[in-house]
Amino acid sequence: TKSVELRDVLHDLYKPLLWKALKSSNGGVRANATNIFLNAFPLILSSASKVEHQDRLEEQCNTIRELLMDEDEDTRVTAVKGTAIVLEKMWNALPSYHVTEIVKLLCLELPFDKSSSKVVIASLQSIKALLSNPASHVCLKKHVHELASNIHHPSPAVRAALLSLLKSVHHTKLIKVI
Repeated sequence: TKSVELRDVLHDLYKPLLWKALKSSNGGVRANATNIFLNAFPLILSSASKVEHQDRLEEQCNTIRELLMDEDEDTRVTAVKGTAIVLEKMWNALPSYHVTEIVKLLCLELPFDKSSSKVVIASLQSIKALLSNPASHVCLKKHVHELASNIHHPSPAVRAALLSLLKSVHHTKLIKVI
């Protein structure tokens, strides 16, 4: 199909430059590369064997985790937002241990980023977006209560993002906050 052909063309076009850009010393370059990478995720040729497919998926999930913890604030924000879209669409297609590790970062580390309110807000908004996928509820249920301390965050925007998330959580059937 055209979608498969397009994915193969994107793979061939991005492969020589994207991986270098994701490792660039320039944070802006990494942020832009992160956006491209997560919008094209997963970058795997349709002709890849099952083993090659799994290996590429493994590498790319590890790359997501690295980008979520990048030293550059804009790269982290871009990674958080893009990762939420990837998880929302591909929750059941990704290895469960990667989903679990990524969700732990989104719920237990990034919402408490002391160096950036933007990262905290992006992580809270991303968790809210993940609620649209019912498959995420069981995993998120384990971690949502940990976010409550953000109600005391000095940034009003963080507190507003938390309240918006809690309102969405309240409307789910599987997750009970109180």
